Amino acid sequence: LDIIGENELLVEKIKPFITNSINPIQLAAKGETTLKADYEAAVTEARTDFNAITDTAFKNVLKIQIVEGAIGVEQFIKNAELDLSKAKSVEDKITDIEENPPTATTFSSKITAINTEYNKLTELQKALVSNYTDFEKYSEALEVVNEITNLSKLAANSQDLRDKLPGTEQKYNDLSTLLKDLVTNASKLTEMLESVEKAQEIEGKITAITIATPTISEARVAFNALS
Repeated sequence: LDIIGENELLVEKIKPFITNSINPIQLAAKGETTLKADYEAAVTEARTDFNAITDTAFKNVLKIQIVEGAIGVEQFIKNAELDLSKAKSVEDKITDIEENPPTATTFSSKITAINTEYNKLTELQKALVSNYTDFEKYSEALEVVNEITNLSKLAANSQDLRDKLPGTEQKYNDLSTLLKDLVTNASKLTEMLESVEKAQEIEGKITAITIATPTISEARVAFNALS
């Protein structure tokens, strides 16, 4: 710990503050599983402890006291509060989606917006989004929508389409009835499945003809030889 300050009394006060108010935040953030409640409690306590300091000189020293990298105590607390704020912003949007399910019209834009905001978060901030598992089902449904859109651009005889289509069909089938209703391009999935089936049927007939052709030719030669 790099302690700044020549006043021994201030130095003696810094160590306990770091131990009691800052270390709990660091421990909560670096645990194998970051629990929002633990992190939030630690940050709240650190802010309360910092605001309660009446010794101006001590508070000023804490502002420049290095905690991590080049970050001082006060900025460290502010950064932790920002982590919680950004995580809560995503949480609130997910809660709104749960309480007010999107319509087929608003589904894509709302889910994309939440995904975009979530993906901009740091790993710690993502871990603080406590209700993200409630959102994953919507994200999976949007993935199906996007896959159908991309696959619909391929020809029925495309090997890429044939390789990927079964997986997309399975993902769609795994969705709940509510989520299936949000996949507005599901009819395209049905069309592609039918197109591939027809193409394979035609290919089968062509293959059968190709295999039979030499036999027919040989039979014709043999027949002509009888004359």
